[in-house]
Amino acid sequence: MTKEAQARRARRVPFWVFWLVGIIGLTLIALIAVLSFWTVKTNAVANMVPAPEWGQKASPASTTLISTKSGEDDLPVVDWDYWRSVNPDVVAWLTVPNTNISLPVVQAQAGAPQYYLWHDVYKKFNPMGAVYVDAACAPYGGIDSYCPLLFGHDVRGNGQMFSELAPATDPEYINGRQEIILQTPAGVRRYKVSCVNTVSAYAGADTTMCMSMEDYRYGISGIYRQADIQLSSPADAERGIELVTCTYTGRYKDERTCVYGNIDLPKDETTATLGGGE
Repeated sequence: MTKEAQARRARRVPFWVFWLVGIIGLTLIALIAVLSFWTVKTNAVANMVPAPEWGQKASPASTTLISTKSGEDDLPVVDWDYWRSVNPDVVAWLTVPNTNISLPVVQAQAGAPQYYLWHDVYKKFNPMGAVYVDAACAPYGGIDSYCPLLFGHDVRGNGQMFSELAPATDPEYINGRQEIILQTPAGVRRYKVSCVNTVSAYAGADTTMCMSMEDYRYGISGIYRQADIQLSSPADAERGIELVTCTYTGRYKDERTCVYGNIDLPKDETTATLGGGE
């Protein structure tokens, strides 16, 4: 081999150097992506008001532009004009006594049914999302349907969103949290918790229950019979509500905990007196 050939060979970069540079480059790209996502998530959490201690009523600071006055002793007064100016999709305010759940509720739209999984009530990207009514309920009255289906994230570790629904299959826990209160511009609805169930996420939600009282009663009767926790029979229910969040008990690979509430039909009324929605 000539001296010139030997010099060229000496200057040639070994293949393993290219391989190492490629691995390092891909690792750096992955780290940047992870750090970017973590920064967004951390900022989103930091910008939210810390939740009050369990059993305490949310402070005015944690329920933006809610009056310190109260129409009923355990409820805030919602400034509907403000919230509609913030987001026309706001349709209700949800309160679960003895938890930190005191949150605006938005209506998901058919064109983007999962938008509020990753956007907050201000329509800004936020991994915590917002509490929203399933888009499938919209044709039947949405929040005013016979059984609106509300989704919220289980944000483990900070008590926000629907995190405090996750332990609802514990009988001792749910016994102290048997009321669901929904405020709308039309008034207040108080639901009593009927049952709680943990299901596979792949089972899908029964959105037919929002269509009519008959559909609700038919659907909830089957759910009640198989529920993990049974509190009060929905046999005389006029209408209901379903709150759904992710849970991680290990029963299923991907699971949801569903809390069902109902409002009973007054004893002196019949189904013939009721229309669809309020």
